[in-house]
Amino acid sequence: MNKIKKTLLWTSAVTLLPMVSGLVLWNRLPDQMISHWGPDGTPDDTASKWFVVFGLPLLMVALQWLCAWVTMRDPGNRQQNRKVLYLPLWIVPLISILCGGMMQAAGLGLRVPVGRLVFLLLGALFVVVGNYLPKCSPNRTIGIKIKWTLADDGNWYATHRLAGRSWCVGGVLLALCAFLPDGISRWVMIPAIAIMVVVPILYSWQYDRRRRR
Repeated sequence: MNKIKKTLLWTSAVTLLPMVSGLVLWNRLPDQMISHWGPDGTPDDTASKWFVVFGLPLLMVALQWLCAWVTMRDPGNRQQNRKVLYLPLWIVPLISILCGGMMQAAGLGLRVPVGRLVFLLLGALFVVVGNYLPKCSPNRTIGIKIKWTLADDGNWYATHRLAGRSWCVGGVLLALCAFLPDGISRWVMIPAIAIMVVVPILYSWQYDRRRRR
């Protein structure tokens, strides 16, 4: 548990790194900065420099600690694989660095390939998580938490083994979307999400039906 707390402190420091770069670039950043992009990559909202540089990283740290607190309070995670517990702690820092970096780059007048970066990050994230899903033991905060997996440990492990493979496949497809034209990437994204979400749920349901028979 002490190692988990140390990792939480380290990841919280990483989450706050955009504040450091924001301070270094403070005089070069505009008072109003782009804070959101639409699905087509066009900026559609702004926020104050103070909020982008300081507010967002602090909110991300608060989210980080809330998620860690909820995860640690779950009795099912007391004997959880430590690698499975470490992995979620790095998700928020990565998002903080990506979002902060994109907003500050846009504030400097640089062209930011938002869609490509998001697809690459999501793809890589799902591939990494997919490799850890089979190692995840039953709990109520991490993994595929539906009634059939929560009711039967055998269903849980079988579903997570399948989900690990389907998330890796879906992650690769999402990463490929970064290099495809917008019209094509949308048609690839839909089956990628279906593979990651629908396939494990259907498998868990079928597993439960077979067990009852």
